[in-house]
Amino acid sequence: MGIRRRDFLKLACAGSAVAVFGGLGFDLRPARAAAAILKLQGARQTTSICCYCSTGCGLLVSTAKDGAGRCVNVEGNPDHPVSLGALCPKGSSIWQMAENDRRVVKPLYRAPNSDKWQEKSWDWTLAEIAKRVKAARDAGFMAKNGKGETVNRCETMASVGSAALDNEECWALQSLMRALGLTYIEHQARICHSSTVPALAETYGRGAMTNHWIDIGNADCVLIMGGNAAEAHPVGFRWVMEAKKRGAPLIHVDPRFTRTSSKADIYARLRSGTDIAFLGGMAKYILDNELFQKDYVLQYTNAALLVSPDFAFNDGLFSGYDPAGRKYDKSKWAFVLDANGAPKRDDTLADPRCVMALLRAHYARYDPQTVSSVTGTSPEKLLEVYKTFATTGTAEKSGTILYAMGWTQHTVGVQNIRTMALIQLLLGNIGVAGGGVNALRGESNVQGSTDAGLLFHSLPGYLPTPRAPQKTLADYCASVTPKTGDPKSLNWKKNQPKYMASLLKSMYLDVEPAVSYDWLPKLEPGQDASWLTLFDHMGKGRFKGFFAWGMNPAASSAKPARPGPPWRSLTGWSTSTCLKTRPVRFGRDRA
Repeated sequence: MGIRRRDFLKLACAGSAVAVFGGLGFDLRPARAAAAILKLQGARQTTSICCYCSTGCGLLVSTAKDGAGRCVNVEGNPDHPVSLGALCPKGSSIWQMAENDRRVVKPLYRAPNSDKWQEKSWDWTLAEIAKRVKAARDAGFMAKNGKGETVNRCETMASVGSAALDNEECWALQSLMRALGLTYIEHQARICHSSTVPALAETYGRGAMTNHWIDIGNADCVLIMGGNAAEAHPVGFRWVMEAKKRGAPLIHVDPRFTRTSSKADIYARLRSGTDIAFLGGMAKYILDNELFQKDYVLQYTNAALLVSPDFAFNDGLFSGYDPAGRKYDKSKWAFVLDANGAPKRDDTLADPRCVMALLRAHYARYDPQTVSSVTGTSPEKLLEVYKTFATTGTAEKSGTILYAMGWTQHTVGVQNIRTMALIQLLLGNIGVAGGGVNALRGESNVQGSTDAGLLFHSLPGYLPTPRAPQKTLADYCASVTPKTGDPKSLNWKKNQPKYMASLLKSMYLDVEPAVSYDWLPKLEPGQDASWLTLFDHMGKGRFKGFFAWGMNPAASSAKPARPGPPWRSLTGWSTSTCLKTRPVRFGRDRA
């Protein structure tokens, strides 16, 4: 039986019109169609969610009628409000992730110094892991520190992951790790959107995407910087195109011309890492031309509040900087308070010490020529972008900004996002349909896993991790509960003691919070157990055990370059070679 090369390609191509088998020229399309129908007859259909990115596209999963429960087909769910039945190539092929003959379905174990994997039963594996965890935890557990303070922590084990887990799994994971006493608890958000949380939380009170995917379609102007949404979030990008259909101009600012650029009405190229200068020029343009939404700025921002005379900005540094500690004394930036402890304000915005006046002074140097010399973008293109987006600064219009790794993966990631958040406040684009600052997450549950406290410094609900000097629950609550004399201040953090009590009751059933608080692992003051520090300690051989949940840090994250001594995971997998891996560079379009 001879098959020519052309015939073979026809057989291999799923989209070929005619399948040639044995040189006989049979048209197999009817047979394939009938097989697909038979496969779905009697199958049970269940709704699900795609696990790849933050768009969360809806799936219809069909499982076999023979009782085996195996998946026979996956397709888009037309009733899903965001994806409307659409799937990207990853989502379309998701069936292959679970239903392929090369998927590992049983635990594999590699003994110390062995180059062979052994297949083990789940009973053996779970028992062995539990035994090793217990031994490593007991050997490295510290009940009290050198000062005699109760810390109940274990610093010889670490855990990373995972933004690929659902909320319930994240809750169980953080509970288990903290019950073991671990303080080195990190996950993907540290190296993707950790800059989003402080920037948006400081500005708006919550470090998450401010608007819904669908709401992007309501925007009167869409600005995409620090990302390539058309390729990284193709199904979610349909709502950008929906806004375009309604007449909204799409602006893309990026060093590279990408598929997002190809759909843009205005494309502006800039030098990588100059986003702050680009946005600073926009802030100056808005302020100079009085294009900000004054009523919104007065009622919903701190623009009218008076700032302490100690605050200043000279030679690139704000007042209160300590060069030795490389930190700021933020008391120099305080608001001026009246006799009742409420901030003083000037609603005319004329006082030179009000926030708006200081803002004007700060951005006065960001003229188009200076910004152009920094960013490489022509003054004409800068003004075109500024003028177009600033048209949303009225009560009748709204503009949205979409960003991803191109902003967060910089040492100044927080400032990138904070600057755009400031612009959106000036234009009144927050809290309105079609507005907002929208972080596009690459993992399916970056936000949920961060909310659940899978970071060393944060308990569920963004409660600060206890520190050793906070000896009692009362001490902790007093240190994390802010006070204000401003009658207009929401001050939701005044409820921190209630949140902490609720958390402790959830983690330690039938135990008084004042007692169970002692059991939480506590860090030392100023101690850093974040991602790079964790892997630096790993390189120095300080860990005797390591968990990696739903992620592959050896291939997907930056680590210290030194080889370091061999270390062994709790499952027996030696990863000393991983520490020699060159740090990965993240592109602007990676989300």
